[in-house]
Amino acid sequence: MRTGVQVVAERTVTATTGETVNLPCRRRLETRVVWYLSELKRHSVISVNDSIRDRFRDRFTIDTFVFGEHNLSIRNVKRKDEGKYVCQEVVGIQSAMEHWVLLNVSGKIVK
Repeated sequence: MRTGVQVVAERTVTATTGETVNLPCRRRLETRVVWYLSELKRHSVISVNDSIRDRFRDRFTIDTFVFGEHNLSIRNVKRKDEGKYVCQEVVGIQSAMEHWVLLNVSGKIVK
């Protein structure tokens, strides 16, 4: 159980449906990184380190081309992708640093 979570960055990113959008995460340490979508009553884990969960693999990727970055890219972004994304750096057993990204998507609703 984590006792200390520190929010180190908060951003808003706006995209248009159909675009590829990059959600930034500046990694501070050599740590385990988890991206998740924070929903009202639960969290949907998208990736652990560089491994994307199956249900997200078709449009989501992790970009680590630049040292220290662990960005989440979403291809063909849809209105249903809107929400609060969290990049969590797990530091030790009881603490974590979080980067919050609020994704807003404009344009047609695509199912």
